[in-house]
Amino acid sequence: MADRRGQSTFNQVLANILQDKQLSAGLRRAMAMNMWPRIVGKDLSKHSWPENVIDGTMHVCVSTHPWASELQNYQKEILERYARAIGKGFIRALHFRVGRRFKRVDTYVHQSTNLFPGKDVKLDIQPADDLVANIKNEEVREMLKKSFARMRAAREWKIQQGWKQCPVCTRFYNAEKCPFCP
Repeated sequence: MADRRGQSTFNQVLANILQDKQLSAGLRRAMAMNMWPRIVGKDLSKHSWPENVIDGTMHVCVSTHPWASELQNYQKEILERYARAIGKGFIRALHFRVGRRFKRVDTYVHQSTNLFPGKDVKLDIQPADDLVANIKNEEVREMLKKSFARMRAAREWKIQQGWKQCPVCTRFYNAEKCPFCP
């Protein structure tokens, strides 16, 4: 339904997008995961975090057993809030387990570290024809050729700057040890 100017509201556009079943499931899953702190509140979200949504069940990790019990007590209310937020029946059950939250990788990387050369750095970009030779679609091949060439040049730049390549995850880093691997 459009407003009097003939424009659709955000909710109407979102509803139309959600009618596509595959997009709907993925979008709802992402929304459910991101909405967890707003659904349960700041205090509970400090001690719990969603891991995944599988077949209508949201799997949630909690820091301790008492927090799992606390959330179990609020399960009905949490499900009602999700039903109002993203639609009835998408999240039908909650499963709680005690686990630990891993720190995000970006908390280990120093904020001033440049992972790629700046725009002022002139890269020696070599063609990447060998990497895209088997791609039949010409438009996709040309797009990927440019991306791969830039990635290859950025890799060479990192090597020239003294970055090391991790033997485990194969990422490049410029610290004492790989910040991406535990």
